[in-house]
Amino acid sequence: MPFSYSLGLINFDSLQISLLLAPVAVAGALTGRVLIRHINQQVFELLALALTLVAGLRLLF
Repeated sequence: MPFSYSLGLINFDSLQISLLLAPVAVAGALTGRVLIRHINQQVFELLALALTLVAGLRLLF
């Protein structure tokens, strides 16, 4: 954190936004734990690979 602060990446405004979004992050993590029990592992891996491919292509183009 000291390095991020010294680079100007962390300031009062960014801390306010982080605190505002913290409940959303916790809710997403808890929802993910529930959903992971209902998702087929092979489908998840295929979807993750496909989305990684799309993201990589977007970076290239």
